[in-house]
Amino acid sequence: MTLTPHSEHVRVEATLQSLARVREALEATLDRVDWPADDESRLMLAAGEAVCNAIEHGSVPAGHVDVAIDTDAGGLTLVVTDEGDPGRPARIDAHAAAPPHSSVRGRGIMIMRELADTLRIEPSGRGVRVTMRFERAAGGVHAARPRVA
Repeated sequence: MTLTPHSEHVRVEATLQSLARVREALEATLDRVDWPADDESRLMLAAGEAVCNAIEHGSVPAGHVDVAIDTDAGGLTLVVTDEGDPGRPARIDAHAAAPPHSSVRGRGIMIMRELADTLRIEPSGRGVRVTMRFERAAGGVHAARPRVA
C-alpha cells in the first residue's frame, strides 16, 4: 500500500510532560496513513528518544522543541529540532560507541540508530536537528536489517 502524503508539525514546551502531545500527534498521523500496527512501536520508541534527548540535553527552561512528521509514498520522516542550550555546545556524534554496560544512561542515539532506517544528527542554529527516516516495508512488517556480529 502506498502512503498518502501528509505533514504534521508540533511545537511543544521543553518539558517531559509535552512528550504525550508528540506521541498523540505521531499516533494520529500513523492512523491517518494506515501505518502497519505491528511496526508502530519502533517509530514511537525512536520518537520518544529523540524528543527526550532534545528536552534534556538541548533545551533551557521555557524552551521549545519542534517536531515535524512527514509521510510520502515510501515511508515517514521524523525531524526533532531543539533550540539549544547556550551553556552546552551543540555537538552530538551519531556514530558514538555504546556506553559501558554499567552505565544506566547514554543509549538514546544507539536506540534511534537501530530503529530508524536512516538517522542524521546535525547542528541547527544553536541547537540540534535529528532526522529519522522510516521506510514502509512491503506487506506492512518492517524487515529486520542484517546484524553485524
